[in-house]
Order: sequence, then C-alpha cells, then structure tokens
Amino acid sequence: LKEFHLFQDIVWARLLNLGWKLEIGSRKSDTYYLPPGISRETGLVRKDYFDSRIAVLKYIEQHGGKGREVYDFFRECLSVGRELIKKRQLHKNYTIDFLENEVKRRKGKDLFHSIVWNRLIKLGWKYDCSDTNEKPMYIPPGVNVEKEQWILGEHYFDNSLHVVDFLDQNEEWRSKDSTLKIRELYNACLTVQKEYIASDSDVGTTLSASWIETETKKRKPYLANY
Repeated sequence: LKEFHLFQDIVWARLLNLGWKLEIGSRKSDTYYLPPGISRETGLVRKDYFDSRIAVLKYIEQHGGKGREVYDFFRECLSVGRELIKKRQLHKNYTIDFLENEVKRRKGKDLFHSIVWNRLIKLGWKYDCSDTNEKPMYIPPGVNVEKEQWILGEHYFDNSLHVVDFLDQNEEWRSKDSTLKIRELYNACLTVQKEYIASDSDVGTTLSASWIETETKKRKPYLANY
C-alpha cells in the first residue's frame, strides 16, 4: 500500500478543490504545497506553506475544518487498506476508487449499527459471532430452537441488509411502533448521508454515524425522541 498514491489521489486532489496550490522551486525536486491565500513571497516555509507531504498532513490534521475531514478520510483509507492487505483481500492492482468505495461502504454499515442495531438490542435482538470461521449472526427475540437447526432468514440473519429487509417485510415486526420509528430514522439518516457523499465537498466521506444522526434530527425535529 503506497502512501504516496493515497496522498496524491485522496488528499491532494481534495486540497486542490479547497484552493491549495503546488509550486516548483529552482530545482525540479523542490515542491511546495501552499494553502489558500498563501504565497512563497510573503509566507514562511514549514510554517505558512510546506515542502513535504508529511508536513501537509500534520497541518491539515491540526487545523480542523474541511482539511481535517480530508485527513481523517485519508487515515481511514490507509487503515482499511492495511487491514485488507493483512487479510490478503487487497489485490496488488487495486485502485484508489476501490479503496474509497470500501471505506464509504463500511460507513453505511456503521450507520446501521449506530441507528438500527443499538435500538434492536433494546428490543431483545442478540448478536452472535462466536464461530470465528462463520459470518456473524443477528438473532431476533423468541428463537427457541437449537442452534444447529437454525435457518438463515428465519432464525438469524448474516448481514445488516437482511435485517433491514426483515424489518420491512415481516408482518409482525413491520407493524410495531418501535420498528416504524427505527426504519423512519434510519431512512432519514441514509438520505442525509447520501446527500453529503454526493456533494462536491467530500464531507460525506468522513461523517460519523453520530454526526449524521444529530444532523438528521436537527432537520426533522420530530425524530428527536426516536
């Protein structure tokens, strides 16, 4: 996993959109990264503008705002990439787009666990990941048969999408007031998340599930008690 490529395609591409500039010094090997409104004539190197990628990353990490959002997304991509390499799930010819989409996909999963799953636990659902070689199991309340006899889609579910489909389709669960509230809040949060991900600012790639929930409830106050 080459951090240089991640910096160029994930960090620098976004900083350019935020108004940063790249200038070449007297030697081709001398490159300078300039934040918006900074010039080499009036600024100080390594204070106002920077001569290394490491210095740029340190600056945007410490100064908050959209630059910090870019930094956080870079760190997430780096972390996910290293994890996939360790598991031998990242092909040597991987693309940056693949890595970005994987991070975004996981954020959608985080939204499920924060909005849906935390509430289902209070309704008696359980999570079983004791079999390390198997997928985790989402188990609704009232399952009274031996585990060896469980049927996928009836006694347990092996991914978040199947849980959501069950809540939408099962006659008993979809009629519960608690389920209706969970589904409404989750769908509203998904809408907000997709809106930010589709925006030019790239802010949606770094939003936490808790931020999305707060923003959703701010837009729709009637969801505040859900």
